[in-house]
Amino acid sequence: MSEQETTGMKSRGPQDQPVLALNRITFEKLRVQIRSETYELLRKYIKFYEDATEKTPDESELVDAALKRAFQKDRAFQNYLKNGGQGAGQTKTK
Repeated sequence: MSEQETTGMKSRGPQDQPVLALNRITFEKLRVQIRSETYELLRKYIKFYEDATEKTPDESELVDAALKRAFQKDRAFQNYLKNGGQGAGQTKTK
C-alpha cells in the first residue's frame, strides 16, 4: 500500500502549494472596496490555502501578500523605487 492509501491524505507537491507565503506581522488599517468577483476569488483562495496548508489565513494577510508580490514583480515600479520615487512622468529636480 502507498503512503497516500494508508494515511488517507493526498500527497502534495510544490505545484499544489499556494504561491503566497503568509507571515503574521503587525498591520496598518486600510479600508478599501473591491469588485465582487475579486472578493469571490479571495474567498476561494482562502479555501485553497486552507486545503493546501491546513492553516487558516485571514483576508488581510492574503491581500498584503498579494500586493507585496505584485509590487515585487512590477519592474517599472521597482525602477521607480530605485530612482527614489522619481520617474513615471516625473522629472528629477537638480
